[in-house]
Formats: sequence, C-alpha cells, structure tokens
Amino acid sequence: MNLMDLATKRWSDVAVRATAPGLDRKLPELATSWSVIGRLSRYWVERYGLPPANVIAWSGDNPSSLIGVGLVTPGRIAISLGTSDTLFGLLRAPRIDASGASHVFGAPTGDYMALVCFKNGSLARERVRDAYGLDWDGFSRALRDTPPGNRGAIMLPWFEPEVTPPVLTPGVRRYGLDAGDAAGNVRAVIEAQMLATALHAGWMGERVVAIHATGGAAQNRAILQVMADVHGAEVQQLAVGESAALGAALRAFHGDQVAQGRQIGWEEVVRGFVEPVARVHPDPRGVAVYARLKQVYAACEAHALGRGPDPTPLIEAFRSARRPA
Repeated sequence: MNLMDLATKRWSDVAVRATAPGLDRKLPELATSWSVIGRLSRYWVERYGLPPANVIAWSGDNPSSLIGVGLVTPGRIAISLGTSDTLFGLLRAPRIDASGASHVFGAPTGDYMALVCFKNGSLARERVRDAYGLDWDGFSRALRDTPPGNRGAIMLPWFEPEVTPPVLTPGVRRYGLDAGDAAGNVRAVIEAQMLATALHAGWMGERVVAIHATGGAAQNRAILQVMADVHGAEVQQLAVGESAALGAALRAFHGDQVAQGRQIGWEEVVRGFVEPVARVHPDPRGVAVYARLKQVYAACEAHALGRGPDPTPLIEAFRSARRPA
C-alpha cells in the first residue's frame, strides 16, 4: 500500500518506477475491499475440504482491525493498549502527518485509515510497576490515589527507542518529578501515554466523540478514566480479542452480500459484534486539568527533542494555578 496514490487509489507511477524496473507490468490492478477476485483454488478445496467459495480481496491486519473494532464512521478512534500502544481511526479524506511518524492506509470502507504507533506501551507501564515493586493492583491504587495533572509533574517514558515521536536514543526524562515518588511516577507514565496520543493524533483533524479501547491494559478502569479525561470523550471498553480476524470475517460477509446484489451499510455489518462491555465517561474536572497540562507536556517533549526552551516556567505556572487561594 506504500505504492498507492492516496488521492486516486491507484498505483503511484512515481513510486512504482522508483521501486523496481518493470514493476508496473507485474502489479495487478487495485480493487475495492468488497471485490470478488476469484474462486478458492482446487488445492485448498481438495487438501483441506474447504468449499469452492468466492475469494474477497484481502487486506492487512490493521485495516481489518479497523472493521473488527467497529470504526466505520468518522469521529471515533480506537486505542489499543498492548506491548505497543496504537491509535487508529477512519478518515473520509486523506491527510498527511507532516512529522512522518504516522501512517495512512486505504480503509476497507472505501475511505482512509490513520494509524499512530507508540512503542513504549505496556513496556513502559511494566517498567514503572517493577521499578517500585508493585503488582497491578498496587499500580492501579497508586493511579487512583494521585490527582489528575500530577501537580504538573511530567514523565517522558522512552524506555526503548520511540516511534512517535521518533526518538533513537532511549531514556526516561522527568520534569518536576521525583524519581523516588512511586505514586507520582505511576500517574506520570499513564498521563504521558494518554497525552501523547492526543498530541500526535491532532493532524487527523477529527473531533473525537468516542474511543474504542482494546488490549490488555484496557481492563484497567483507572487508566481508561485518564484516557477519557485527556481526550474529553467517552471511552467504550471492548471485549474483542482478535479484532483483525473478526474484521476479516465481517469484510467477507460484506463482500458476499454485495456480490449477491445487496447494498449493505458498514454500520449494519458491524452491529452486534463490537458492542461495549463498559463505558467510562470523562470527568469535567479532569478534562479541564488536562486541557492545560497538554501544553506543559508538549513543551517538555519539545525540550527533550531539542526543539524548545526549558519548560520549567510552564510547570510552575501550572502548579501555581492549582494551588488553593
């Protein structure tokens, strides 16, 4: 898909020529995700007993996951909290992340899919948990017992080289945060991760009205509360375990229906398969705190990347504004 012209949804002549001589003669035409491209070969039928069914145009795991978590309309995003944290969503029109850290695919719906990946997901949460001798219950308790905004203390949890933003030299950066403060560091790592998703998804240009949360850490309601407050949107906890496989199955159903002449909408396709098992609503007080903390976090990140001044004055201003009169 890196050779596809996003605007025309055809192979890019420039990219194809730059990749290999004569490649244009070897590539098949691109097809819509619901196209029937043939019948299952005799090999699969005779060896494995599969029916000689229609074959729908295949896709990668990420576009299939878009369908598998029910992202078929704009304004909704998914955040998968796994080894890496991943944010993705549907776009009606192609957009580009000027930083080059994110990616845009064609979406199975005929639209576009934006994806932002953060390498330091569970890797960072586990490193903080282990550093202070906590189990997950203790980690959650520390998160609940500290105030939103963490009194302006910021962590950049780059335990490993980071994808978004690109960081080649790993290392944890702390601003106004005592390394010996266990609870403060627990909240700092979660707030940093959620603030990073908001900061680095702004290029998508979509107002987020709901977030579909998946992955192991999505079982933690304290983490989901921070997510809801940072984004100012309801978080819907999904029980989908294999979103790519489910999305591929739903795509096959959609393609089969279209092949039979039925014009079925994607919302009907996913209905009943991706219903939330729980919802977490944003707390207006937390939303207000994070609206201000986003500026502090962005300044800390810019400073760490050598692109901005010392953020200490911003941290002090944040703390002063939160002190009782």
